[in-house]
Amino acid sequence: MRSMSNKKKRPVTLIELLIVISVISLALSYVGIEIRKGLLEEQFSASLSCLQSKLSLVQQIVYAYDTHITLTLIQHDENISVHCDAPAQLPSHLYKIITRPTYLKQIDAFHFNGQPKQTLSLTLNPLGGAYPEGILEIKGIRSQTIYFPYIKQMSTKERNDASPYPKEVEKTPLLTA
Repeated sequence: MRSMSNKKKRPVTLIELLIVISVISLALSYVGIEIRKGLLEEQFSASLSCLQSKLSLVQQIVYAYDTHITLTLIQHDENISVHCDAPAQLPSHLYKIITRPTYLKQIDAFHFNGQPKQTLSLTLNPLGGAYPEGILEIKGIRSQTIYFPYIKQMSTKERNDASPYPKEVEKTPLLTA
């Protein structure tokens, strides 16, 4: 017993302490990087959700009030602003909601029908012919695709095989006069 109590405890050397600190700092830096990636992914997902909500609301208003609304997307560095031009005859609460600009973060670029754009105007019209059709691709941390079912820009009856739309789809207005 006596021999155990008389043993000297060896002090921790500076090298050992530096090794422990460096291992802990490496582990923390990896965790910090992963947390940042997660936060950026969450901001991107929130921006997409906001854009899809705005598009859904605009579509519902277009059909409910039988009016047209122009949606404009403008690229600013890593952000996109979404502006809507709506007719003044909408109820005031809807007009305020629709025309208030929306800013989307962590979006690097957007493409419409495969073409990169800085500004994109989409006119939604309940009569069908002026309703946009195409593929809006949003790029950020990952890519997200939004499909518009009726294309104003495409005028051919058949589409290439890479298109997600059926070949037999024709451009016919929803209502005819």
